[in-house]
Amino acid sequence: MFLRVATLFSACFILASLGVVDGDRYGNARYRSRDQEHQYQYPPHHQYQQTNQPPPSNAHTNFRTKEKQLLDNILGSRGQGQHRYDRRIRPSSIQDEGEKDGDHTTVKINIMIRSINKIDDYHMEYSVQVTFREQWNDDRLNFNDSDGKIKYLTLTETDKIWMPDLFFKNEKTGHFHDIILPNLYFRIFPNGDVLYSIRISLTLSCPMDLRLYPLDTQVCQLLMASYGWTTEDLVFLWKPDDPVQVTNNLHLPRFTLEKFDTKYCNSKTNTGEYSCLLVALIFKRELSYYLIQYYIPCCMLVIVSWVSFWLDQTAVPARVALGVMTLLTMSTQTSSINQTLPPVSYTKVLLPSNRKHLVIPIPNPQTGEYSCLLVDLIFKREFSYYLIQYYIPCCMLVIVSWVSFWLDQNAVPARVALGVTTLLTMSTQISGINQSLPPVSYTKAIDVWTGVCLTFVFGALLEFALVNYASRSDMQGDLFIKKRRQWEMEHHVSCDMGPSTSTAHLPCDHLDQDGQPSFTMIDNGQPSFAMKPLVPPFMESHNHIRTCEIHPLPHAENCCKTWLSKFPTRSKRIDVIARITFPLVFALFNLVYWSAYLLREEGAPITE
Repeated sequence: MFLRVATLFSACFILASLGVVDGDRYGNARYRSRDQEHQYQYPPHHQYQQTNQPPPSNAHTNFRTKEKQLLDNILGSRGQGQHRYDRRIRPSSIQDEGEKDGDHTTVKINIMIRSINKIDDYHMEYSVQVTFREQWNDDRLNFNDSDGKIKYLTLTETDKIWMPDLFFKNEKTGHFHDIILPNLYFRIFPNGDVLYSIRISLTLSCPMDLRLYPLDTQVCQLLMASYGWTTEDLVFLWKPDDPVQVTNNLHLPRFTLEKFDTKYCNSKTNTGEYSCLLVALIFKRELSYYLIQYYIPCCMLVIVSWVSFWLDQTAVPARVALGVMTLLTMSTQTSSINQTLPPVSYTKVLLPSNRKHLVIPIPNPQTGEYSCLLVDLIFKREFSYYLIQYYIPCCMLVIVSWVSFWLDQNAVPARVALGVTTLLTMSTQISGINQSLPPVSYTKAIDVWTGVCLTFVFGALLEFALVNYASRSDMQGDLFIKKRRQWEMEHHVSCDMGPSTSTAHLPCDHLDQDGQPSFTMIDNGQPSFAMKPLVPPFMESHNHIRTCEIHPLPHAENCCKTWLSKFPTRSKRIDVIARITFPLVFALFNLVYWSAYLLREEGAPITE
């Protein structure tokens, strides 16, 4: 009995548990169903609102969808698993008259030079960015243009159709441009013509002949050839119209692109003859940069070495120091020049050049007009750094060179050392400034400043050479005056003692009251003795002689001459004039320089 009750109770408990579980499960399911029904009924409300607008008309065809269908048709399967296009097979292009269908494929080449970043003399290479275009015909890509409404199809995947195996023969490095998307496209025209365009950057080798450096003209080539297809299968041709285009704002740092030539350069190897195209870019080197950096400094060093010729021959330390320092500086300058050039076996010479610049006609691209946006970011350079690092040190060097004007004219070693040291320091300062700047062909504002400062330091050294020459001339003049006074004193003593052998042959009328020979100088430089005036005997008495006095008219005194007359020697006058002239001229230069550049910087228009 107890067992039956326990069994019945257990069965009821199990049934109750199953009912609760099923109730929860189905209850949740029903809840989810109601929720889903509520969610299901919500979208038609929006659809009802969207259907208030008029439905699209069937009169306007979506040609983008049509293009997709055409691409799928000519590149995809045609049905029953039969593929229409195989990119592994070379197309048989439309040939000229006299050629059979199925002969070599003709590919027409056109390039546009966007920029030339650098021309490296040392490594003999140049970097260029070009837009490269190829055009050929593939009759397997023909399609219906819908009565001219579809001009071409655009494709950006390079692994869908056949492409020529072109490569650049003189390439060192290169890369494609993938920002924001790969810069390339295919255009497939209704007749099967394919236009492939891509933007690439290349570093190409350029063997240079530097015998006329820096007055030389270099020819750099761009060689394009087929790698695997011989001329029996593939032929490259230049586009008849405008095969090479150059951007309007092409700028080179040290060269000018004079002209370019297009040629053919088919090459034969053991495996066959391969088609090849060549572009010869002719660059003319600009001279202004090298004139400022090389020619003028070297010319100044040569002239400074000539200062030794004006120094006294007894100033051995000064002359030796001047010669050795200019020689070492010239060697350093030569070494810095050779560091920028390759170690070639021939001798580089500097010869004049009479070549003229040629104007290159720049055609417009013929692939279409492209939308473009421009943003001009205007950066203003902070001037405080350059004022402290460049302008103030150069100004201090110029002022230090003026200390030579206040030194004694006989302090030859000190003045030579001061002048040469400031000149060499100024040259080092200019070299340090130019190392941080690109070698451009135009004159910069800092070049004007450093060039004028170098000229002032150089002028201070030349001023000392002039002072030294004038000092030695004054010494010779003083020596001549001393000798003359000594000669006059000797003759004065001889007249007091009687006629001497030197004046014995002169008559008494030719001797003055001191017993010295009385003579004057005439035009030919020979002495002419002054004759005594003939006076009647009856008028020799002093009572009958009427004295005559000459009073010259007073002249207006020149203050400058009066002030300079305080300095007895010419060398001293030169130093005094230099003390005033150099600072005044330098101050005038500063006034003109800062007025011109600062006002121009504020008011100059912004040009592209």
